[in-house]
Amino acid sequence: MSGTQRFWDALFNRSDDHRLQRLEAKVNVILEHFGLEHTDLATPLSDEVKVLAEQPRKKFAAVKLHRQQTGVGLREAEAAVAEHIRSLRKRRRPARV
Repeated sequence: MSGTQRFWDALFNRSDDHRLQRLEAKVNVILEHFGLEHTDLATPLSDEVKVLAEQPRKKFAAVKLHRQQTGVGLREAEAAVAEHIRSLRKRRRPARV
């Protein structure tokens, strides 16, 4: 085991993992109670980013621009752009009868 791995294991042990899971479950209950989604708490996308995200070949450019504009991390930016794309697909899908 590397020194870095030992450091992280010591910093974040299994009991912390269990506590974190319980905390996340509680936060999810609160969000559900108030009718909020996780994306409601995220940094909103600018109109420029939305236009780029709507073009399949420009998805990475949209992520990069969102990061530049907001300073969020790569994962958060990717998740925000992906959620926007999913919401577009939901709106375009015909209603099932």
